[in-house]
Amino acid sequence: MDDTYCVINNCEEYKQMRDRYRERLVRQRIPLLVESSSESDSPAPPMYDIDLGAFELVDSGVTAEALLSQEEPVLYHREFPVHSVHHDTVQTEAALENLMSAPESMLSSIVPPTMVEDNYCFVVDGDKIRMGDIMGDDHWWRHTSRPTKYFYSEDLRKFVKVNCITAKGKVISAKLVASSPSVMSPLHASTASSTPRSSLSGASSRNSSARGEKVPLSHVYKVVRFYSFWRTCTSFHRIVTMIDKVNADDRHSNPGFKKRLFVQYLWRNAKAAEKMRVQKEFDPRRQRLLRFVADPTSRKRVFQV
Repeated sequence: MDDTYCVINNCEEYKQMRDRYRERLVRQRIPLLVESSSESDSPAPPMYDIDLGAFELVDSGVTAEALLSQEEPVLYHREFPVHSVHHDTVQTEAALENLMSAPESMLSSIVPPTMVEDNYCFVVDGDKIRMGDIMGDDHWWRHTSRPTKYFYSEDLRKFVKVNCITAKGKVISAKLVASSPSVMSPLHASTASSTPRSSLSGASSRNSSARGEKVPLSHVYKVVRFYSFWRTCTSFHRIVTMIDKVNADDRHSNPGFKKRLFVQYLWRNAKAAEKMRVQKEFDPRRQRLLRFVADPTSRKRVFQV
C-alpha cells in the first residue's frame, strides 16, 4: 500500500514538475535563443520584435494555404493583412488570379513594408498607392528588371497571354498566343481545394478560342513585374506585379476593373545570419543613430540644449 501511494505521489509530482518546466520554457524561449548564440565567440545579437505568426500557423495544425484562403485575413504583419505565404516565386498567371480574386478585407491601402522577416505576399490598392511609392526605396533595394506582358480576360479570373501590336505608343490590336487557357500552375493547383468558391467563378468561354484569334482590347490588360533584391543580401527578393488596363483612357474598357498590386517578398535559401544582418541594417534605432552621426547640424543642436 505504501509503495502504491509512493508511486502515485511521485507521478503527481512528476506532472507538476513537467508543467512548471513547460511554462518556464515558454517564457524563456526567446531569451534562450539569444543566450545560446552568445556562447560562441561572436557577440550576442540585439533583441528584435519577432513575428510569431508563422509559429501560430504551425501550432494550429492547419496548413498556411488553407488558413490564408479564407475570406478574412488570419495573419497580419503589423497593420498589413497578409494575403499568402509562398516559398517560391509566384508565376505571373497565378499572381494575377490571386490578385484579382482577393477579398476587400485583404486589400491594403498603404505602402507595403520595406522589409519583412518572412515570405509574405500582400495585395495593394493600386488606385491609392502608386508604383513610385513602392519603388522609391532604392536606398535598400536594387531594381533589376521590369518585364511587361499582356493578358486577355473577360472575368478577371482566368488570364490568357496575348501578343499586342502598338502604334505611336498605344496598343491597337491583340491576338491570343495559345489556343487554350494557360495551364494552372502547380502553386495555384495545390491551393485550389482550399480556395473560396467565390474566387473560382466560371472561366470565360472565350478563353478556349483559337490561337491567333483577335480579341477586343476592352478585355486586354497590361502586366508589369518589377524584380528587386536587397542591396546587401542577394538572397532577399521582392517581386511587385502590377495590372492595369491596356489603354487607360479607353471608355469601352471594363468599368468595374480596379487597379491592384501583388507584392511578394522571398527569402531564397537565406541563412539565419543573413536575416539577422538585414534586420540589424534596417533597425530604425540604428538608422536614427547613423543619421545623427552623419548630420553635424543635429549634433550641434543636441549639444546646445
